[in-house]
Amino acid sequence: MVLIVVLGGTPRFAAQGDPAVTEFLINSLAPSGTDNKAGDAKCETADPIPVCTLQAAIEQGLYTAEHHGPVRIGVAEGTSGTIEITESDLKSKKTALAFTTKAGPTDLLTYFPLEKPIKHKLTIDLGKKLSVQYKPTPNGTVTPAAAFYVNSPDVELIGFDDIYFSDTSIAFGPNSDGSSLRDGESLHPTTTDAKHMVRIMPGADSITIEDYKMGGFSGLANYMWNRNERFFGMISVTGDPAAGPVSNLTLNRLVLDNGEMVYNATENRYDPQCEANPVWACAQAGVIFDDHIRIDGLAITNSKFMNFPNYRDPLDLDDAGPSSDWIIQGNTFTDIASGIDYYEATLQLPFTQPLSGQNYIRDNTFINDPNLRQGFGIRWWGPNGDGADMASNLYIEDNYFDGHIAQSILLTNVGTATVRFNRFGVNSASASSGETEETQTSNVGWDEPTLFLNSTNTTNRNILTWYPTDMTVVECDPRVTIEKYLTPMNSEHNLPREPVTLDFYFTKQNAAELYLGSIENISEAGEMRLPTLPVEEGYIRLQTQAFSPTGQLESSQFSRTVKYDGPGDCWTPSAKITVRAWTDVQEPDATYDEIIGGDGVELLSGAKPLPGTPVWYTYTVKNTSAHPLSDVEVRDSENAPLVCIIGDLPPIARTGCVRRAVIEIRHPIE
Repeated sequence: MVLIVVLGGTPRFAAQGDPAVTEFLINSLAPSGTDNKAGDAKCETADPIPVCTLQAAIEQGLYTAEHHGPVRIGVAEGTSGTIEITESDLKSKKTALAFTTKAGPTDLLTYFPLEKPIKHKLTIDLGKKLSVQYKPTPNGTVTPAAAFYVNSPDVELIGFDDIYFSDTSIAFGPNSDGSSLRDGESLHPTTTDAKHMVRIMPGADSITIEDYKMGGFSGLANYMWNRNERFFGMISVTGDPAAGPVSNLTLNRLVLDNGEMVYNATENRYDPQCEANPVWACAQAGVIFDDHIRIDGLAITNSKFMNFPNYRDPLDLDDAGPSSDWIIQGNTFTDIASGIDYYEATLQLPFTQPLSGQNYIRDNTFINDPNLRQGFGIRWWGPNGDGADMASNLYIEDNYFDGHIAQSILLTNVGTATVRFNRFGVNSASASSGETEETQTSNVGWDEPTLFLNSTNTTNRNILTWYPTDMTVVECDPRVTIEKYLTPMNSEHNLPREPVTLDFYFTKQNAAELYLGSIENISEAGEMRLPTLPVEEGYIRLQTQAFSPTGQLESSQFSRTVKYDGPGDCWTPSAKITVRAWTDVQEPDATYDEIIGGDGVELLSGAKPLPGTPVWYTYTVKNTSAHPLSDVEVRDSENAPLVCIIGDLPPIARTGCVRRAVIEIRHPIE
């Protein structure tokens, strides 16, 4: 094929040997403008001077992607600005998007529908040059509508900045399998009618939202007073559950920020500031699942959630139906103030609904200012009733919590759950100083604060909490005396379960800031050697782990503490290194964080890349000692003498570096 270069809205074809991608370039900000002739491979309106509008480009692009091959819609050089859609423009549209919400059946108009059953990939790259915004009539009625309705497979939306509409910016329908929204931001809506940035309909499979910033969505203020009507979220999965589950939803590297933090100290549901400042005081939830929709396959990773005020949870997932295979990993939650109401939490799991497969909440950071009075970090009221000894398939591991005034982790009716290797900062509410935390069972929460609560003994109820009674260090040998277990207040279903694994933690007072290590296969109490010697004076506490008949490890609450007078001159440096191999990295000089964050495909053990294949090796170094390390040399004896030098590495912190190599001999990756 000969390379052809043309101008304006006419197509551009790839060179010989490349995929045959047809390109149309938008060169007009007109809110409408139908393509003159479908299938003529030209994006041109019928105007005396033809232009390529967004509408015409979509029409021509859908036809080409259906009949010929992949398409890219871009923006012509020198074209930028806002495509404004008026109420009159909106009412001239005939396409309707029907779905169901808690408020009842709803028909939304769709301004830019993408609904043809295309056979090839369609990419719309606005390059952060064009925005699409609804412009309401002053003091007029507002017609709820979606700006874009993607109901075709393999549609990729890139560079979509400042997309705001009268209801939803972008909706993904049940036939939008494999579609994505990437690399953009919508942080300051110009209309307070914008309720959702993204809606996802039941039946959708493999939707990805990645590298996108959202914030400031308020919704219609009159819906925001009652918690039971809080079905709006910046990213919302909503519709008729009969349409089938949403599968393989990926939300990666998002930033969801609801703007200025407002906390109503009187705890009233009605906040008078909401009317005066509706853009930020009536903020939305972040991600919300509604109407008992099944979510099979969910990844929320490497994202930031900030500044969510009263009754607006960052991850409001409690209305999902029975679901499976969730992973919520590597996210940061800061300055959340959705309240101490028992029905609010930073992260809520499906209310009374089961999780199947394997579901992980790990490597997340929950940091709050205690003055914001956020009650709970993670909360799940599960489906397993009194006395249940059933696997929950939930694993809450390696997270950090600080600043919650009730329970950092609250589980009720969950059955057997694994809660392990989590750390808690000094501002975490805890009752350990009163030596009652390990026996608390209250569902109320904030009047009996704990780090982790197996509420009412309906979670992990067959395991009891072992606890320390004495701590000594003689000639750098740390010894701790352990009592066998404590009996919770409600002991009807609590039986000893042995052998156990004891996880040791250090705390300056009554939290659990530092994981010290574990001792496995313990059945008898007595004196034991502390796995790691803490570097400063404080306290030692335990968490007990044991396998239930379900095969899942179950976890006790945290024990009372015992005084530790410090190490003197005794401490032992230690570190753990993990090496991983990657290919298909987009940037030759990609950093460690970029590769770990998803830039590349990991090569599993045993893979045999061809000679000449570039491979990036990542080296993750974790300080496993209780003392800061400095000038840590990372060496690879097989591939390179010295990879990097890490200057400072605090206790339990992890960081890493990367080395690029080209495979010379085809042999398995180890």
